[in-house]
Amino acid sequence: MLTDPQVRKAVAQDRDYKLPDSGGLHLYVIKTGHRSWCLCQS
Repeated sequence: MLTDPQVRKAVAQDRDYKLPDSGGLHLYVIKTGHRSWCLCQS
């Protein structure tokens, strides 16, 4: 499970990336630094 400090420290990188939380919830971070939550179900 992601903590508040982990979410706040999620910064832009060379590529977009996802940080998994739980139950299919991910924090999606794009190259510009924008963060959003994504419920990715398979």
